[in-house]
Amino acid sequence: MASGSVAHTMLSISAADIYIYHAPSKQPEIILQALSGFLPKWQLYPLQILSKTVFRISAVPSPSSTPDSLRATRLSLNNLETEHELQIAILPSSLRSPEGTPKLAVFDLDSTLIAAEVIDELARSIGVMPAVAAITERAMNGEIDFAESLRLRVSLLKGVEVPKVWDDLKSRIQFMPGAAELCRALRRLGIRIAVFSGGFVPMATWVAQELGIERLAANQLISSPATAEIGYEHLTGELDPDAVVVTAEKKREFLKAFAAEYDVPLSRVLCVGDGANDLLMLGGVWQAGGLAVAFRAKDKVQREAGNRYNGTSLKSLLFLFGKTEDEITSLTTDDVQGAEKVTPRLMPGLRLETKMA
Repeated sequence: MASGSVAHTMLSISAADIYIYHAPSKQPEIILQALSGFLPKWQLYPLQILSKTVFRISAVPSPSSTPDSLRATRLSLNNLETEHELQIAILPSSLRSPEGTPKLAVFDLDSTLIAAEVIDELARSIGVMPAVAAITERAMNGEIDFAESLRLRVSLLKGVEVPKVWDDLKSRIQFMPGAAELCRALRRLGIRIAVFSGGFVPMATWVAQELGIERLAANQLISSPATAEIGYEHLTGELDPDAVVVTAEKKREFLKAFAAEYDVPLSRVLCVGDGANDLLMLGGVWQAGGLAVAFRAKDKVQREAGNRYNGTSLKSLLFLFGKTEDEITSLTTDDVQGAEKVTPRLMPGLRLETKMA
């Protein structure tokens, strides 16, 4: 629900891979015939089956294609997706080459890596969810920006017991289906992972530890020791004034800093998010020719992000690396010995420990 949108441009593509996710009942040949009608000036090569429900077509866009016409073509395919119950991604073929495959991956947290919005769960724990939801609605309508909406919502969390609430959340919040498998595969491919969240450091740190994520950014809350009014350690309803607020703009800054740290261009980054607060970092990766995916995203994000995926499992994003189902199974199979433990580090301007009032 954050501010920020991306310019409607798309990197010129001289050679493309078109990935199509389809229902098992759909025949790829029929889908290909329909696709040809939407891309009359494109050269389409024979399809390559990746699984029973995913195939890839290598293609060469029309020689007269421009960034604007490529964007218009992508939008026109929305009709094909609806008519045939498909999900389509168009990516530069270079993403499958050894010189072009992603080296870094950046994720949002809430409703992306985990199947919950943490601030909503905190609000429910003390019965203020309706008030928090009203502020969220104002932010989504553009009445207030993300930073202000966050401060207003956090102010309603005064009295939430800590660290008890974090332990409670860890016991019941579920990871998004496929999150663990996707992160396991990325690590095996040598891809470094970060999570940049408009949520809070305690949950982001726990998720990073569980999934083997090495860098993170999230907001830090202030807690207070027990008082005469509240007889246990609790949140004060304030954000740490000495730490940055993770807005859409900050997510983009952290994305660039993470890439610069490892000397990786944005064209070799996988970026996944679901909210308007993710649009600037998604847009930065997309416009650079990288792999930007709106995952089960809000309507606005699906319209403006580079590609969208509304399936049930994050693991299926591995098809966009050109992997077959057998290769994905090999990459995601759990190691009996377990993954090497990773100690996540915060991006500059943030603190790991909760600040006490």
